[in-house]
Amino acid sequence: MIALILVGLVPFLYTIYLSLQETQFTRVEGFAGLANYQALLTDGEFWTSMLGTTVIVMIAVPLQLILGVTFALMFSRGVFAGRVLSPALLIPSVIAPAVAGIVWKIMLAPSWGIFTYEVIERFDLLPGTSIFSQGWSAVGAIILIDIWQWTPFVTLAVFAGLQALPQGPYRAAAVDGAPRWHVLRYITLPGILPIVAVLLLIRVIDTFKIFDTIYMLTGGGPNDATQTVSIFLYKGVFDYYEVGLAAAAAVIVFLLFFVLASWTYRLFTKTLRLF
Repeated sequence: MIALILVGLVPFLYTIYLSLQETQFTRVEGFAGLANYQALLTDGEFWTSMLGTTVIVMIAVPLQLILGVTFALMFSRGVFAGRVLSPALLIPSVIAPAVAGIVWKIMLAPSWGIFTYEVIERFDLLPGTSIFSQGWSAVGAIILIDIWQWTPFVTLAVFAGLQALPQGPYRAAAVDGAPRWHVLRYITLPGILPIVAVLLLIRVIDTFKIFDTIYMLTGGGPNDATQTVSIFLYKGVFDYYEVGLAAAAAVIVFLLFFVLASWTYRLFTKTLRLF
């Protein structure tokens, strides 16, 4: 318990302390009150990064869950195939995000990248330009990479949950001649909803913190189109040396995470009652 407090609470309290201070480079110059928060609320770059992060989360996470649950249900119909493919499914998820970013940057390189040549240029998409030279295509590439890397993790987690479901209700449904849709609707989905709820929370928080892949691919460009909150915090500390402002942004993001976690818990509690 003491270790948990030291590891989690102390850094958070120190971040709050820094957010209330006026800083010059890495030095604390004096008490600033809520000045950093006021400056942050009128900082267009911060809200742009929040919007960009939200777009990535709102598109990538639902697709990861939908595809993950779908693949898990398909694998559950052939348990042996699921067990054989499980190790292969983990390969994208165990690759370090920075390494994945480098690999995809090579694959998406203009003119000579494998993916760029076979798909983009062959079908005359974005002719003569890099996929990272335009905001919408760069964001789309990041979403695609995030889905590629983390859908297997969701698939494996849901598949494990499906294997742990009690078989009694399924046998009773078979005896009663229940249609497959009813079995899925009233037995399978309610059984895996708690797992999906946890996965939703994990993936939202993790995607909201996305940094490594974007930093390796675009560095937040072009024109801040792919700048997420994490990139904003990094630039605030290491490029602009505005430690107090970055700390205030970190506190705001933490509060948003807390509200999001509470909302997710209540949403799935209500959803479970519908089944």
